[in-house]
Amino acid sequence: MRIPGLQWEARCPQSFTQTRISGTHRLARSRFRYVWPSELDLMARLAGMSLRERWSGWKREPFTSDSTGHVSVWEKTAPAPRR
Repeated sequence: MRIPGLQWEARCPQSFTQTRISGTHRLARSRFRYVWPSELDLMARLAGMSLRERWSGWKREPFTSDSTGHVSVWEKTAPAPRR
């Protein structure tokens, strides 16, 4: 797809979304970087969550070292009892 006036950059992966509001098209761009599942686990742990399940796809295929993607589910960890 070619969008007039848009230059593609290959330095950093990007995500493009296009929305239509009241007949007007709007293109939004956001940059992102790839993260390992272990990085996401750390961020979840710092936010008070723990890993509940992880699969390699939406059909719940086993997650292995050969998996090229993942679907992960974290849950809020119960707070420690106060003394």
